[in-house]
Amino acid sequence: MNALWNPIADAVMRPVFGDETSALDSMRGLDSLSGESYVDKDLRTLLNRRVQGKFNLRYCGLGSLDACRASLWAVVDQVAAGLAATQGQDPTVWRSAARLSGFTPGLIPDTFRSTNRPTFQQVLELVGPRSGHGDDDEERG
Repeated sequence: MNALWNPIADAVMRPVFGDETSALDSMRGLDSLSGESYVDKDLRTLLNRRVQGKFNLRYCGLGSLDACRASLWAVVDQVAAGLAATQGQDPTVWRSAARLSGFTPGLIPDTFRSTNRPTFQQVLELVGPRSGHGDDDEERG
């Protein structure tokens, strides 16, 4: 996804923004979470899924599902070919360096590896069987 995301965002927005797509990226951060939300909303709209606050324009494929699909698959094929050329034909061994995140505005000088994580997280603690909870532990009356 590190290699694929920016070309996907570009393929979605370029039909409307053309050469100004890079300016849009610098203003709206297509390579960030806000960019992901723009792309997601446009693709969900194109697929006739429920969307709050629909955009006035359809970006990917200029609103044509077939054109959008073709452009996205072309991006996937192009990126896969590039990765195969640099990292070999087996996609199970393709790797990239982890992105580093820091603290803004430089409050703490340390950086850490970042990961794309789900919005909802849950922590569970599993413990073994406890005494008093089995069927044979006490008489029922």
